[in-house]
Amino acid sequence: MNETNGLTAEEVQEAQTPAWAQVKAPEACRPFLGRSGLPEPYHSKKTPLGPKVLGVDRWQANHFIVYRRETAAELYGAYSARTALCRPGTLPLAERVAADYAAGLATAEEKATAFVTRALPERMPHATLPPVGPFCRTDRALDDEPLLASGSGFCNEQARVFIRLCQVSGIAARLVFLFYADKATGHTTAEFWTGEKWAMVDVSWYAVFPGPDGRLMSAAECHGNEAERLAMAVSYQTRLRQIAALSDEALCGRAFPAATPERAAAVATKAAELRAVVQQHMPLARLTAHLWQFGILNYPLPA
Repeated sequence: MNETNGLTAEEVQEAQTPAWAQVKAPEACRPFLGRSGLPEPYHSKKTPLGPKVLGVDRWQANHFIVYRRETAAELYGAYSARTALCRPGTLPLAERVAADYAAGLATAEEKATAFVTRALPERMPHATLPPVGPFCRTDRALDDEPLLASGSGFCNEQARVFIRLCQVSGIAARLVFLFYADKATGHTTAEFWTGEKWAMVDVSWYAVFPGPDGRLMSAAECHGNEAERLAMAVSYQTRLRQIAALSDEALCGRAFPAATPERAAAVATKAAELRAVVQQHMPLARLTAHLWQFGILNYPLPA
């Protein structure tokens, strides 16, 4: 492992992560943090996960609690607080954005759904997925307010923003780290507390996941039985069809802000590339089989 001034890479990230964000796992869950709790090939990795991110994002990528037999009861029991209190003025930009998108909505489910399906694509779009936001680096390690103000981000950053929008609205939310069946790729997203149960969202495809009974499903349920996985896949496929139907301009979002003679051709080319990405994710078989393992991590409010 690389060292800097005698510190390992993980120790450097811990030093760069504020103390309030360094969530202590319950004693029984500590053997199952990050790659240590995942099956092979991750379990034997010698280097930290999240090599393209820094600061709090790298710390979080290596300290989630893996969902497994030994941790399931804790993660869906006492681990996360079911209420979130945010002192007004702590996150003023997030408070303003949340108030705008939650206006007229009554329930936690309505508000959180508005945050993931409307606020994120409009205020914090993904840097490479449609509708595309402005280009940004993966290693910015920004605090939450500058992150939201930047106007785009990657999945880990979108998840943090979604959680803050929930928390300033009095809704508990937490990070979810997904690992796919190819055992090589992953994704960061979130769950929120509906008032009755945890519900997973996809912060980059802007989706929620109603189960066979119509209630929103948790990450555990999305990884569950055949009927639940099929319901998850149908939600993804519905969302992908909606994205594929967007105009070229909408697909490209703010990726080409300058009005130049070359812009129309660039937009058309980029839109074709993005539609191809969407089509690659469309088949139900892929969507039902791609989830493999996941982990959960609290993201407390700043001190």
